Parts: sequence; structure tokens; C-alpha cells
Amino acid sequence: MYPFQYTHITVADQVLTFGASGTATVGIVDKTFTNTTAAFAILSFADGREDLTLTPGHRVLTETGDYMEIGHMLKLGGGHVRLTDSQGNIVEATGQIVSYSAETADMFPVSATKTIVFEGQRGAVAMAA
Repeated sequence: MYPFQYTHITVADQVLTFGASGTATVGIVDKTFTNTTAAFAILSFADGREDLTLTPGHRVLTETGDYMEIGHMLKLGGGHVRLTDSQGNIVEATGQIVSYSAETADMFPVSATKTIVFEGQRGAVAMAA
């Protein structure tokens, strides 16, 4: 399942996500939607895992078991966040919101993102451990 880019996810792909109970589970993609965004959140992890780029409105599993938009988490944490990874571990990251513009366009191969729908539910795809 990993690594992947959102732009490469298609119907029938398997994705790792968190279920309603917060447990990591595999889902089958039912459909995707392509949207444009004016900004991206870029996270860098303290443990050295690969950077993660997502939209500021992308909901992630927090250390308390709730889902929160990463943009809000970054704002509340002063650029620092603590997230739950696919193994249930708490990981620390620093991040920033970067607005899409002529100056930053080369940072992103596409300005579109996909919302993934699996088994009839919209969901956030978990980050790889």
C-alpha cells in the first residue's frame, strides 16, 4: 500500500485508514474526487520519516483519539503537532502552511488533491509508519 501519492490512488486500491474506533484498518477505494486547493500543509517528522504534504483541511488522528484538521492543529500548536501513526504510536512533527503561488508552484507537481472514499465513507488516509 505504501509509499504512494494521492494523485496515483484509483478506485479499487487498498488504503490504510483509521476506523471509527481509531483502529488502523484497510479500506477499498470506492471513488475519488479531484479538488483544487490554495494551500498545503507540509509536515517534517522528528523521527526522520519522510515529509508529508496534505491540505490544511485534512483531518488526522490526534494523540487523544480525535480527528482534527491539520491546519488547526498547526495553528494551535505554534507549528508543532503530535499525531497517531498507523501503528498507534504518537509521533511529533513540525509544519507550516504554504500558499500555492507562482513562487511556490515548483514545490508541488500538481495543485489538485483527492478526497478518498472507501467503503462508502469519506476518510483520511493514514500516514505510513
